Amino acid sequence: MRWSALNAKALAFCRKRIASGGDHGLGNYYLSRVTSNSLWCHTDKRLVRYVRNAFPRGTSVLEICAGGAQVSHALALAGFVAHACELTDARADFARELGKALGSSAFVIQSHWQLLPASKYELVFTNNAVSSHVSIEEDHESFEQILQAGNDVILKPSLYGTKDYGRLIEFPTAAAVFNVGSGLRHWVGLDNRHGEDYAN
Repeated sequence: MRWSALNAKALAFCRKRIASGGDHGLGNYYLSRVTSNSLWCHTDKRLVRYVRNAFPRGTSVLEICAGGAQVSHALALAGFVAHACELTDARADFARELGKALGSSAFVIQSHWQLLPASKYELVFTNNAVSSHVSIEEDHESFEQILQAGNDVILKPSLYGTKDYGRLIEFPTAAAVFNVGSGLRHWVGLDNRHGEDYAN
């Protein structure tokens, strides 16, 4: 994947959207990414590289609290079946339009992620979910169900919810846990036969 070409497309789209006026849906975070000339932050890129190395192409992935879904779009372009869930109207619209600009097949769903059949996805992930709509305490059971189904979860514990900042997250049903880097952790689903491969 050529990040430079992908980033150039994304920045051109964002700047055009900002110039058009109205509620462009970027919010402060994506405006700051455009100012820094890179829509994908270091952690985004690390997560994309990790998933590409750890999972086969065609794996079904669900990004929760997806924002502009830039990670999902990058994974879709790399051959993954990517769905991205975002709750807010303006941000979901931004994610859909960004996908069109990039030629991404990632499907954007506007919903609370807890209402989705998340256990059907082979990987559920987020690297930035600082939102009052989620919390580890309230969503713990949902993550456990995903792991019990034999599927995987990748989270950044320090950036999940607003009430649980810095809280250590443990999922007893996980078959293994790996540190991805940049604060990301990967919990391997129960009886997941591929779990041993992630450490290599």
